[in-house]
Amino acid sequence: MTILGFRVASPSCAVAWCDSETYVDDAPGGEICKLAIGALAGIMGAGTGTVDMILDAGEVVQRSPTLEDVVASLPFVLRDAQRQALQTHGARPWASGSAYAVVGRCAHFGRVVGYVFRAADDFAPLLTSRFAYPEIGMADRMVADEQGVVSAALQQIATLRRTLPAATGRTLMMAELHGRRVMARPVFDLATAWRSLPEPPVGVGGRMLVSDGAEVCD
Repeated sequence: MTILGFRVASPSCAVAWCDSETYVDDAPGGEICKLAIGALAGIMGAGTGTVDMILDAGEVVQRSPTLEDVVASLPFVLRDAQRQALQTHGARPWASGSAYAVVGRCAHFGRVVGYVFRAADDFAPLLTSRFAYPEIGMADRMVADEQGVVSAALQQIATLRRTLPAATGRTLMMAELHGRRVMARPVFDLATAWRSLPEPPVGVGGRMLVSDGAEVCD
């Protein structure tokens, strides 16, 4: 399973986040970097689904010269990865929840925007200013800094653990976009937090996370 999210904070700034944990047959496995950065174009991306899907989509983010190129290419890449996963592993509960999110500066709109590509919508791009998976109500509306990201991630892990008690999220990754400059870094040890905070925290902020389960990142 995966936690992830983003929020466009202003016409020139945005923040995104995701976890690093992967799963095999609903059991925590290893960890990978699910956060993709297009450094030259100023694009951030992360998603939930199979590891191959996340890595394939990440390659598109990293090599594309503009956000428009990412948006044009991702539906085909994600559909192909989903098709291959279903052929290999069969129908799994995580398949319908697969999604990928990107945020960056769009020349057409002249500002930073975000898009979400969901399996439920055949990976068609949806323009949006914020996204969180799992959803955490209104808590992601005001995420603007590291503290908000950590708070949102802890809420998302709490939600995830209701159906997958062994989930920890491992490492929380965060990226910040200012104009075309992207800064990404690990910001929090989610696994350690859950050992010291057995009860889900209440009333915290918001950011984004992701996970794997076939090996997937739901």
